[in-house]
Amino acid sequence: MKDKLKKAFLIGIGAMAATGEKIDELVDELVAKGDVTAEEGKKILDEYKEKVKANQQDMSNKVKEELSKMLDKMNLATKKDLEEIKVRLDAIERKLNDGPQ
Repeated sequence: MKDKLKKAFLIGIGAMAATGEKIDELVDELVAKGDVTAEEGKKILDEYKEKVKANQQDMSNKVKEELSKMLDKMNLATKKDLEEIKVRLDAIERKLNDGPQ
């Protein structure tokens, strides 16, 4: 029974957009009612936090990927492009300064 409750609880957590405080409150209530032990409650919270962390990382990666695609389509100069131009400009300036005097 506790495994089913735990699974249902984790599914519910994954399905809703609740804050960390709300999740803590829900777990505290389950522990207070005796539906889960304190150890099980801690495990539930740890698993939830890991899922949130993984989701945040995944979302961050997706945003970076999409932003990169958009910038590529805009054909803007990259930092590398600007550094290469600077190197070339510095070389031209040296040649001009070292030229006939």
